[in-house]
Amino acid sequence: MDPRDKDALLRNFVLLTDDLDTPPICDYLIQETIITSDDAEQLKDKCKKERNRDFINMLMQKGPLAFGKFMTTLKTTQPHLYDAILEVSPHLDLPNPNPIQPAPVLDADQLTVLRLDKLRDATRNMEKFLNKAKIKATIVRKISQDLKDKADDIREMGGAASVDREIENNKAVLQQSQRTLDESDLERQQRQLSQLRRLYNQWQDLQSERSKLEHELVESHTDGRNLHQVSSREFGKRVSQSTESQKRIITEMERVKQECKAVDTRDSNQLIESLSEDYLTFLQLKSRIAEKQKRFSKESQAISSFKDRLEGFCHCRKMERSVRLDDLRTPPQSIVVGDVSSNMWVLNEDFQWRPMSDIPFKRSNYSACASPNGIIVTGGYDQNKKNHADCHEYYGLNRQWQALAPMLEARYEHCSLFRQNALYIIGGKRDQKTYLSSFHCMQS
Repeated sequence: MDPRDKDALLRNFVLLTDDLDTPPICDYLIQETIITSDDAEQLKDKCKKERNRDFINMLMQKGPLAFGKFMTTLKTTQPHLYDAILEVSPHLDLPNPNPIQPAPVLDADQLTVLRLDKLRDATRNMEKFLNKAKIKATIVRKISQDLKDKADDIREMGGAASVDREIENNKAVLQQSQRTLDESDLERQQRQLSQLRRLYNQWQDLQSERSKLEHELVESHTDGRNLHQVSSREFGKRVSQSTESQKRIITEMERVKQECKAVDTRDSNQLIESLSEDYLTFLQLKSRIAEKQKRFSKESQAISSFKDRLEGFCHCRKMERSVRLDDLRTPPQSIVVGDVSSNMWVLNEDFQWRPMSDIPFKRSNYSACASPNGIIVTGGYDQNKKNHADCHEYYGLNRQWQALAPMLEARYEHCSLFRQNALYIIGGKRDQKTYLSSFHCMQS
């Protein structure tokens, strides 16, 4: 795509990403073989702004006809965007609905002569512009190093932002120094000179390339060879690019030259003298501030040390608070003892033993084990020597009993263990003569 067409799209990039309706435009560009169906497929499943942004970037990568076809469909589907692009870039060469017949094709000799004349005319115009604008004289201009050093020293010291009340009391001196620096505008001058040097170097590179191109054209002409059609188009393209680059360099140099007219014309010696006085005053102010900083250094160290101790104290209290909260969240642990006749006692908060009431069973030779909630009592036999398979859990938090699922087989004088959310029942007796070797597990 032509650089001017890309520039037109970039100038309206925000407007196009906000308002562009890409689906109908993609259909037309596929029909005109500007983009492919795969290109259009990549734009699907995206939000509007992202889709439009990717479409514009893709369009700028296409050939020289892409922009014209895009403007043709834009004029029909979204005329406000078409008018906006023309308003910003009125020089665009839009496609003609009724194109004229192409000009007669020149032979190789005629093309060579035409391109040589075009290159040489462009070179002469560039030399005239450089002499008229005095670009070479402006580039070699130098700013006094002493003036730049003084300005850099004052800026490195921080200016008005690096001082406090002592600087405020002498603010008028600093403001005068800053005004002097602003009027001299050293940074802007340096930037403009750098731009001019860069543009002049680009012209020298272009001039070197142009000499090579002229040499190639002359050789092809003097040898009497007919240029191949592809080579001929390549020569034409290189000549056009060379002249377009020259136009760009001239435009940039004219712009920078206009900015250079605003450069301050004050005498450099006067500026140096003024800045030197302000520089000495500024050093005196900085010295007084350094003395005050030394005076308060001990207080600052004491405050910093106190801050560290205070942060350590707060951290310790925070850790203690976390431990206490964990203690509060942990259910109270009860200590329970019992005998073979199902009598039980519990240790209360006053560390006094009291008999446990409301025991839901009357058993002997049962098994008991600790659980996360309290204790679990299983099996045993009653006063009639009858075995039982029921299970009960005592909750220490609310001091209540809760019935659990019974064992698979009634037993007594067995062992029980609660581990990893499971209750294990091991061995025991079914009666006086029958011992059990079974092992059962009950998941909680």
